[in-house]
Amino acid sequence: MKKRILLASLILSSICGVSFAQTTAPTQDMNQGKHGQMQGTPEERAQHFTKHWTKILSLDDATSQKVYAAALAHSQKAEEIKNSNSTTKQADFKANKANFDAALKSILTPDQFAKIQSAEEHRGGGGNHQNGNENGNTQQIDNGQNR
Repeated sequence: MKKRILLASLILSSICGVSFAQTTAPTQDMNQGKHGQMQGTPEERAQHFTKHWTKILSLDDATSQKVYAAALAHSQKAEEIKNSNSTTKQADFKANKANFDAALKSILTPDQFAKIQSAEEHRGGGGNHQNGNENGNTQQIDNGQNR
């Protein structure tokens, strides 16, 4: 009898443990994708970008609206590129980023634009992968062991 109770409690605790393991919340921010990109619609990404930089750069309403328009155009084009079957996606993303940077440069002061560029370099953003070159290819590091 004791063996059956012990076996039943062991099975029950195993089932509870497995079900608990399956329902734990992910540790990654729900707004972040698998490579740290923002998730959501282009409109949501543009709103997030604008809200973030409006606060940091103390942008006025008119400038904030211009930044939103540029960010929305950038996000919509990025979505198009992402969903396309193009063989030149990396180059298309890079050109889209260059266009976005040019638009921001025309909207913001040089100091404000420099702050955005600095933040992108710090987080490894700007359209390039953190451990890759401008084409998204990872670089081989020669540490002398391959000789």
